[in-house]
Formats: sequence, structure tokens, C-alpha cells
Amino acid sequence: KIMAKGLVGALREPQNRDVGTKLLKYTILMFTLPIGAFFLVDWVVLANTPYLWGIRRNNWATLFSVLVVNVIIVKYVIMAFNEEDDEEEE
Repeated sequence: KIMAKGLVGALREPQNRDVGTKLLKYTILMFTLPIGAFFLVDWVVLANTPYLWGIRRNNWATLFSVLVVNVIIVKYVIMAFNEEDDEEEE
């Protein structure tokens, strides 16, 4: 049944709308925040510093982007674990 509707159609179903919203939200966060963090650190924070403690500026920006990705993933996992199950316990 899902294959006939496609993924987008299945996520638009009333019972799946909340899941689709969360998936879209975290997809947008995973795409925009790491890229924004990279350019923020590279162009703004360390703009006039080619090296900081012997490490190139873009390496610091990359590290910060990876940290942002990990924070988003941890936040998603915590949200998933705190979500209530739809199934009733026996």
C-alpha cells in the first residue's frame, strides 16, 4: 500500500503527519545548520586568522560543523525515545 502512494503520500496520511513533520524538520536542520555553522566559523569567527594553534581555519570550521551534526542527531534520538508508543502495553 505504501508503494502505491509513495513515501510522500504515506507521510501525508493523518496518522503519519506528525512523523512526516518531524522528518522534514530534522532533514532541513541537517542540511542548513552544518553548512551555516561552517561558513559562520570560517568567514566570521576566524575571518582574519588563517591558523589557530597551528591548525587551519577551515579545519576548525569543519570540526564545528561535525559537532553541530552530532548535536542534531542526539536531539533527534532523545526526541524519539521520549515519544509515546501508539501500541498499548499488555
